[in-house]
Amino acid sequence: MMRIVFKVCNATFICGFFIYFMLQETYPLLVLEALTYQGMMMLSLYTLSALLDELLPNMKDVTNYLQNLSFPLAIFISNISWGLGIPVDLGGLWTFKNHFFHTFNSLCCIMSMLTLEQVWSEKKCFIPFLYGLGYAAFSGIIQFKGFDALYPFLDFKNDPVTAAVIVVIAAIQIPIIHVGFCTFSNYIGNKKRETETTKDD
Repeated sequence: MMRIVFKVCNATFICGFFIYFMLQETYPLLVLEALTYQGMMMLSLYTLSALLDELLPNMKDVTNYLQNLSFPLAIFISNISWGLGIPVDLGGLWTFKNHFFHTFNSLCCIMSMLTLEQVWSEKKCFIPFLYGLGYAAFSGIIQFKGFDALYPFLDFKNDPVTAAVIVVIAAIQIPIIHVGFCTFSNYIGNKKRETETTKDD
């Protein structure tokens, strides 16, 4: 019962506020170019898929894929935002909106791991890794097509060295984050088994 309640609350909170903030944008589809919005969209899809698991067991593979993609992205986005002091908009770092996109996203992942049974495999670290490389490649292509860089640190046209350094950092950090989730998942599983063994004794 607790599992279902958590899934409903989680999906309602994440999807509800994501839709709300999207509707506040003048050009909602354009903001999806930003990795921050893409990450939250993937996390929203994960929460919905996790909820649908209760009715459609065949959704578990989709949920697992979205989990392997959205969780490492959420932590990476939070690291970039808080590490470089980049807010989601001109409102600044300490607004509810910024916390929603750059703090609550990561908390959602951790709470999900503590509450729900999840399957993690280090072999799937390629999922967020390829997504990150694809995003960097897409950013470079549209910049050389004449569009401005969305992030100053990912400006391949005017500051290719910084952009290349950021891509290398991301290429290293994202798989490490994924492996961290795998390790944390194993730790949680071991603790649960220890607790069950203690109860049986």
